[in-house]
Amino acid sequence: MSLKQFFRFSKSKALISILLPSFWLLLSVIIQFFRDLLRPEDVPPVFVPVGVGHSASIITIISGYFLFVLFSYPLACMLVHLYEEKKRKGFSKVLDAKNVFLLGLFAITFNPFTLTIILILFAFLLFLIFPVEEPCAIQIVDVIEGSPADEAGLQGGERIVSLNGIDFGGDLEAILRYLLDYPIGDVVVVETESGFFEVTVGEHPEGEYGFIGVVLNVAYCR
Repeated sequence: MSLKQFFRFSKSKALISILLPSFWLLLSVIIQFFRDLLRPEDVPPVFVPVGVGHSASIITIISGYFLFVLFSYPLACMLVHLYEEKKRKGFSKVLDAKNVFLLGLFAITFNPFTLTIILILFAFLLFLIFPVEEPCAIQIVDVIEGSPADEAGLQGGERIVSLNGIDFGGDLEAILRYLLDYPIGDVVVVETESGFFEVTVGEHPEGEYGFIGVVLNVAYCR
């Protein structure tokens, strides 16, 4: 049989490739169940139900399942090929050493577990080639007109070097918490790339906490 005939599309191959990911998923659940049953205290989970931690969306689930279906197609072709060979030659002649080896090879290669490992290795390779940028500073995206920061002369587009001599690096949450807790009416010294600015902290329009009138975001660098 030629490769073209082997991979030729058919309804039976499509159906099997759709069902195979469900089989692997069910297998994961069964494995996890018995692992937890035998050693629940020291065995990390190999299967996390969909929705845990709200980390999976419908689009992610559908696209991931579609990817598993495509990757399972060669194994479906192998199963259909063996079934057709069985009808012509009989069960005993189909399960020879060559076909058993190929079936095992296809089952090990074309399944969601192997695809997941390939995707992880590919992502790691991309990370090595294109390193992820690290948050290194806080940038002033915009200055609200008429705010204390505007009156002090701060401008958007600059990076904050320090507040009162404190270097917050790229920790946006820490710098926001610092400004919100700062006493209203006190002066905070904002150091940017262009110099020092003394800003009198005002009251936030939505509550009784510190407000200087800047829109901040994380700045990234390699």
